[in-house]
Amino acid sequence: MQKQERIEQVLEIIKSRKFCTVDELVEQLHYSPATIRRDLTHLAQRKLVKKSYGGASYIGMWTLTVREHHQSLAKAKLCQAAADLVQDGDAVFVDGTTTTYFLRDILLKKKNLQVVTTNLKLAVALGEENVSCFLPGGRLCDTAMLGGPLAAETLQRFSFNVAFFSPGWITHEGTFQIPEVFWDSTAAVLKNSKRAICLCLKEKFVPKRLCCFGRLDTFDTVISDAEFPTEFYTDFPDTEFISVE
Repeated sequence: MQKQERIEQVLEIIKSRKFCTVDELVEQLHYSPATIRRDLTHLAQRKLVKKSYGGASYIGMWTLTVREHHQSLAKAKLCQAAADLVQDGDAVFVDGTTTTYFLRDILLKKKNLQVVTTNLKLAVALGEENVSCFLPGGRLCDTAMLGGPLAAETLQRFSFNVAFFSPGWITHEGTFQIPEVFWDSTAAVLKNSKRAICLCLKEKFVPKRLCCFGRLDTFDTVISDAEFPTEFYTDFPDTEFISVE
């Protein structure tokens, strides 16, 4: 793993947990305490975390632009692998993450799509190319994403041929998590979708976590640049796993 990629992964973990100890980061990332401490110093100098005794807390804003450019080639590769899962005339849901935003070019090549998304930037990009696109409303979350009860209530009214999601993380046991503000809207879409697709970067695979939204058998297909654990194929026999590493 390159230094910058490791530092960004440290930041992602701290951001998701608000506070993380050096020991927890060592256990999760398998680097030495000295390496982790240097990474925390680097992040503190960028005013993204605040170091404290034994760990660090998240204080910075990882802006939308930064997140879009982070692992952009890998995100585009995941989305390209999903190209054949969208057919002309489909009703498609796309969540508000920066990973699924890279479905944009694929969607623009299809004909007569109806797209519902919680991503404001994606909606604008598709609308400019005359793609039929709907926003569900709701609370503006995380800079350019819609969530909360109003979004969930609206999404219950739609039916989808295919729905795309990118979770915050996937555990080695095959559970996944998304931010709580999107739980209800995600559940509504999953209930009304013929096919659910998960797109997840390998950096989002983590050891066991206490809280999860669901299991990987929630999805019909999981696409990642990671090498999937052998257990996934036996534990989730009805889920298709596609590795694009």
